[in-house]
Amino acid sequence: MIKNLRLQNLMQLKMSLSAIIFISIVFLCALINDGFMGTDEYWTGITRYLPAQSTSPSGFLQPEDVKSPLQMIPFWIAAKVGYTLGLDDPYHQYRFMLVIIGLAHALIMLAGFYLLKAEGYKINESFKLPVVFAFCYFIPFILTRPMFESLTAPWLFIAAICAWVYDTQHSAFDQNKAPGIVSSKLSQNILIVGTVCVCIAFLLRPQVGTCALIFPLLTLRHKNMRHLYLTAGIGLGLFVLIGLMDAYFVGRFHGSLRSLIEYNLSHGSEYGNQSVATYPGLLFTLGLIPWFLYKDSVFFKKEYWRSTWVWWAIIAIFVVTHSVIAQKFERFLIPVLPIYFLALCPLIANLWAERKLHRFRWRSLLAFNLFLWFFATWFAPQNNIIEVSRYIHDHPEIKKVMIYKKVPDWIPEIFIDRKDVKVSEVSNLAQINAENCDPSEAILLGKTVLGETEGLVRWKVVEKFSPNPIDNLAYHLNPAKNLRRAPLLLLQCL
Repeated sequence: MIKNLRLQNLMQLKMSLSAIIFISIVFLCALINDGFMGTDEYWTGITRYLPAQSTSPSGFLQPEDVKSPLQMIPFWIAAKVGYTLGLDDPYHQYRFMLVIIGLAHALIMLAGFYLLKAEGYKINESFKLPVVFAFCYFIPFILTRPMFESLTAPWLFIAAICAWVYDTQHSAFDQNKAPGIVSSKLSQNILIVGTVCVCIAFLLRPQVGTCALIFPLLTLRHKNMRHLYLTAGIGLGLFVLIGLMDAYFVGRFHGSLRSLIEYNLSHGSEYGNQSVATYPGLLFTLGLIPWFLYKDSVFFKKEYWRSTWVWWAIIAIFVVTHSVIAQKFERFLIPVLPIYFLALCPLIANLWAERKLHRFRWRSLLAFNLFLWFFATWFAPQNNIIEVSRYIHDHPEIKKVMIYKKVPDWIPEIFIDRKDVKVSEVSNLAQINAENCDPSEAILLGKTVLGETEGLVRWKVVEKFSPNPIDNLAYHLNPAKNLRRAPLLLLQCL
């Protein structure tokens, strides 16, 4: 008995340590990595809720918007808390917001891990899910970004785990392996929690709402009509409530959702018209699937698919419904990436257990993942244009910034917390005063066009801003679509 107690305490200690590791990695990523992915989260996000002291939900909506103001409220609340704690600078509010959002997401995910543990989900005794998630190359990054997709991911993750638990408990009940009263009550509670979580995910990003179909499908699979009415009733009730909340801000019932559908139908193809194979191909690549395709791999066994089919069903619903949209941006996959990685964990655990038989395969997978994890977690995207803004903020002598030939095509001016700075574009040297230049002026340009400014004798490079290695590679592979990722130089008249 004492031995069993010690073993139980040891297992609890290991779980606690793995949870601490997970939270620590996410926290440090949010604290160190201040980058954002693209234009959407800046122009339709950051500029709306920052600075927190002068913004409010009533001002989130802009003409011809397809975003719901409700989606921005979590970011604004976190930034507002930072302001009440004395952070007046929008940039510092932004950094504080990343930390709060990241920690909240980590705690939500931990709740999912503990729910799996309570249900008896086991892959390998030495294989702790929080640690594995902490070192998955894309997890810490996506949980800490100011993206609507990132807000959605943890709630969809919890919903997916609830769906798995519901199916597992009901399957045991169907096979007379669990007490009827206990199983039925637990299944009902799990069903309610899962339905509520997927509705929260819908609130934060309406496009994921179709994933709620998993719960009616599960109730039909187990022929439980009472649970079908329960999940349908809760889902419909929350759908109406969210629609009414949106009507308060937008002016019509589910106005944002309707505008989103109308906009995608009319203008979706303007952003590209990729193949329906785009998302399956991306998932195949992101999951590093080739490492798991070998003889006797769990990937080819019925037991694996039988134990993870619920998660794959949610992923399939998501991918199919998103594939009918003409534009298929990579970030659209973020809401299901934690579920996708959870579904892959048995494959990773099996490869770990057989690492002596597949030494090269395991070591190369580990090395490649950690290589990607290192750059994705600790190197900020858009760091060059963020650093430009902060440099201008910290140098009050700069009153005017001229961006030469739209390289970069824009900078995050919200992080320049000064009213006296004017940013403009110039396309030729004739627009720049070469002889009697003003020390309060600065020229921002891409490093590759520095040679074009030889006639500006009195203008000298005062600071260089390099993109992170991944952004730098993206710029050199496709400069036309990655102008804001170019190496930048700031010139001043000295």
